[in-house]
Amino acid sequence: MISNALDASIPREARSALPAFDWFDIAADAAGWDYLAAGQPHSLFNSSAMLQAHAGRGSRPLGIVLPRSDGSVLALGGVACLDRKRRSWSCLAFPPLAATDDPDLVKTLIAWLQARGIRRIKLGSYTSGVDGYHLPTGDAVAHQRLEFIWSLETTPEARFKALRSNHKRKLQRLRKQPFQLRKLRRWQAVHMTRLRLQWGQRRALNCGIVQLMDIYLHYRQLQRCLTRAGIGHLYGLYDEQQRLLSLAYMLEAGDMAFYMIGASSAAGYRHNASLRLFWDLAEQYQARGFRCLHLGGVPAAARSAAHEEHGVQRFKAGFGIEPIGRTSLLIGQ
Repeated sequence: MISNALDASIPREARSALPAFDWFDIAADAAGWDYLAAGQPHSLFNSSAMLQAHAGRGSRPLGIVLPRSDGSVLALGGVACLDRKRRSWSCLAFPPLAATDDPDLVKTLIAWLQARGIRRIKLGSYTSGVDGYHLPTGDAVAHQRLEFIWSLETTPEARFKALRSNHKRKLQRLRKQPFQLRKLRRWQAVHMTRLRLQWGQRRALNCGIVQLMDIYLHYRQLQRCLTRAGIGHLYGLYDEQQRLLSLAYMLEAGDMAFYMIGASSAAGYRHNASLRLFWDLAEQYQARGFRCLHLGGVPAAARSAAHEEHGVQRFKAGFGIEPIGRTSLLIGQ
């Protein structure tokens, strides 16, 4: 078993001093894991499908069950590489302090992992990170991110009024165009790869056949793991000639829609089609009862005009959203 193999290296006399955490082999019991993780504040990025989508070659989904003072447990899903020479474990989202009420949990968890020979550890911050916890020093590096969460609990008129002037002017023009939002159910990886290739060409980024296949296989993995599980959904904006202008791969869970990845064609880029795409998505999600459209995040450093993602930061800020700061932690780079 995985737990036996990882725990074998710990001296017996030292085991009693470690917290009563336990491994959960998600690959062996995905349904059991999803039942355990359901309803927790970071459940979208804790699901077996999401973890499998992020498990590359040589790695696998592997969860940790954390006991709580009230007798319940907290399920923390991750992706692990168990090769003896490069053991690592990473999670996409760390539970907020309000859910654990344990300011030392980060330090305790890292010590528990390191006792099992895991030296490279990443605690991610999608929807929640290590903010508020006591953090270790030494080789620990904190990374700041900004997340843009668009509330759908206001009227379309209020959302339009909140737009920054540049977005407002462009959207006024875009809403006059006979563009149509559609859900793409087939050939998702092909559509995403094609628009991703056009995106690279606009930036003079050369893409060889090997890299192109890697991109396609990545999108294919999303389709296999997330689309089939009913979590991932691909939406496209089309013009009146039925040309695909822009794509957004959305994750839908509970009352939140989360933008994961997307791209625009050359024509879509000229039209600023992604702005209309998100506007139409917001209207659709509001009609379906969603409370927010999460536009994803950028590094906090992207506020600087010199940063490569500054344009993305400006686009998301243009919706009039005040970003929320999140903190990720990396141990053993």
